[in-house]
Amino acid sequence: MKRKLKWIFLTLVVVMVLGYVVAYVYVTRSEAYSFALTFLKSHEEIRSHIGEPTSFRLAYTGYTVVFSGPKGEAQFQIYVHGPRGSGSAFIDQVFRVGQWRVRESNLVLKDGRVVSLQKSGEAQQPRN
Repeated sequence: MKRKLKWIFLTLVVVMVLGYVVAYVYVTRSEAYSFALTFLKSHEEIRSHIGEPTSFRLAYTGYTVVFSGPKGEAQFQIYVHGPRGSGSAFIDQVFRVGQWRVRESNLVLKDGRVVSLQKSGEAQQPRN
């Protein structure tokens, strides 16, 4: 009986890990994540604090993407690295009328400073 429980537990752990990996890969290939990266790559505040971004990485537990009919929301925590430093970008975005828009976004630098990446109350689209 113990042996059978051990295999059931091991199987459940493997299924959970594989499910998480599939979800992570799916999110990193989503339109919402691509939009967030485009927003970050084109933002002047990021360049002024860390330089031209050289790499981005989605936090393993730092995301949600939810759709309900024609509306959607997404929140991401993305690690941003550049030649002059690094930080974590937090992006809250909404999908309405066929377009993603940034609702709120901040960059938390390694030294703890928080840099707003948009003007108060302004929904932004990335610059191309």
